[in-house]
Amino acid sequence: MKILIKAAALLAVVVALGACATEQAATRSPAADYRYIYKDFDLRYAWRLAPAAEGLKVEGLIKNVRAQRLENMEVRVALLDKNRKVLGEAVAFPLPQPIDSDDYRSFEVLIKGVQQEPGSLLRFVVNYAASSSQGSYTWTSNFTVDAATGQRLGVQKSKDLDW
Repeated sequence: MKILIKAAALLAVVVALGACATEQAATRSPAADYRYIYKDFDLRYAWRLAPAAEGLKVEGLIKNVRAQRLENMEVRVALLDKNRKVLGEAVAFPLPQPIDSDDYRSFEVLIKGVQQEPGSLLRFVVNYAASSSQGSYTWTSNFTVDAATGQRLGVQKSKDLDW
């Protein structure tokens, strides 16, 4: 009988621990593995940089936080020097599209023949078509950040980094 009670108690502990792990996994942000986060009106961005033999790789996520649906999204990322001269750029089309409200897509670009240097900047230009109950529109979102810190130029660092 003692063995049965111990087995039941052990089973209860295992189930409780499993429930905690499931709850924690469900609340983990998809952007948790990305170093940089930027909030825009319609979109949230999260990205990281990875040096590659062929150039500089930018891997990221874009989340639709406002429109019912986003379509025809094009993500263009350029590496700039400290004087804002374009050193290279690449474009990605996050798939699958469309992107519904509160959903996200990954993107990856390889800016060939360049490497990040001190003072380098990244410029993001994202074109998309949005639709909502009030109608549809096309929009361009763009921002420039310090490549090393991810900080948007001319804007004080935000403490609100929730994605």
